[in-house]
Amino acid sequence: MAAEWDQWFDDQARCARHPHATAERTCARCGSFCCEGCLKQAWCEPCALLVMKDHLPSAARSVAWKLLLGPMFLLGSAALWLHRGKELPVQWLVWLVPVICAVIVVRRHSPAAAWIGAGTSLALLGWQAFSMFADGAELRLLDVGLLAIAPLLALDGAARLGRLFASVKVQEQMKSALSR
Repeated sequence: MAAEWDQWFDDQARCARHPHATAERTCARCGSFCCEGCLKQAWCEPCALLVMKDHLPSAARSVAWKLLLGPMFLLGSAALWLHRGKELPVQWLVWLVPVICAVIVVRRHSPAAAWIGAGTSLALLGWQAFSMFADGAELRLLDVGLLAIAPLLALDGAARLGRLFASVKVQEQMKSALSR
């Protein structure tokens, strides 16, 4: 009878998801007991998924702002051209690609759109630098170089967004597979 009594009143905490495993720590977010395999950083698996999902929109907005920096400066430049009575070059319409990509990144958290937008921005800035160099305006190359900082940072953000997006998708697939 004493053995049955000891079985019911174990002095060690058990993992909330794996009752056969001894709990090593508690989740920093919800406080549930977790074994070593369940903890992702300081959170249990369900909380880690929620934290990643919460972080996805802010990471997407960060990338989108970096994608929009070049087109925003071009908008100011276009206003000056129009004020001086010049016609805008048709090639400037290509700058709509990073703008469209930024909208897609914010709405769908798409890492592919972030990569395309950053790559397009860098290609357009490279084309602009080449044309300035060909026209003999070497002093303006510094401006183009400074504008290239934002898309370069957007590339890093696209990689980070891609990892986060993939983690969320994997966690959601595992969660749906376990619920079946």
